[in-house]
Amino acid sequence: MTYALPRSRRRAAFAAVAGGLLALSSVPVGFAAERDADAVVMTCRATFRMTVSGLTGEAQGNGSVRCTSLSRPDLVGGSIEMQGTFSRAGSTVTTNTTDRIFFPSTGDRIVLTMTRTFENNFGQVRETGSGNTTAGVFHPARETESGSGTADGTGTIFELNPVDMTFEQ
Repeated sequence: MTYALPRSRRRAAFAAVAGGLLALSSVPVGFAAERDADAVVMTCRATFRMTVSGLTGEAQGNGSVRCTSLSRPDLVGGSIEMQGTFSRAGSTVTTNTTDRIFFPSTGDRIVLTMTRTFENNFGQVRETGSGNTTAGVFHPARETESGSGTADGTGTIFELNPVDMTFEQ
C-alpha cells in the first residue's frame, strides 16, 4: 500500500525543502572570516638584512624565520636567502627577488618570487611585500608581509626586525 500526500501538503513539503536549500546556500556573515582564517597555512616572524647595490642593480639578503603551522608543526625555525634586482624612486626602494626559505630540522624548502617595497623615512624603514611560491612546502601559496626596521645612511642596507609573513592557499 502506498501513501500519497494530498496536493496541498506536497506543495507545502516542496516549499519547506526549497526554503531549506535556499537557507543552506546563503553564507552566514561570520563564515567569510572563518574561511579566510582557514586559508592561512603558515605564519612566520622574520629578521633579515637586504642590501641593494647601485653599481650592479642587484638586491640580496639573508636572515632567519620562526614559523607556526597547524598542519606542519615541525616547520619551526629556518633561514631565508633573497636574490634579485631593485629600483629606486626617491627614498623608496622596490626589490624583485627569488627567495629560498630552508628548514634545517626537516630539510623542507619554500621557493618564492617576491616584490618588496622599502620606504625610508630618515633611517626608519617600513617594508611591505607580496609574492607567490614557485616550489616547495605549501606550493601553491601566496605570501604577504610587512615589517619595520632601519636603513644605513646611504639607503643601501635595510635591517628589518620584525617582518610578519603570512602564507595563504
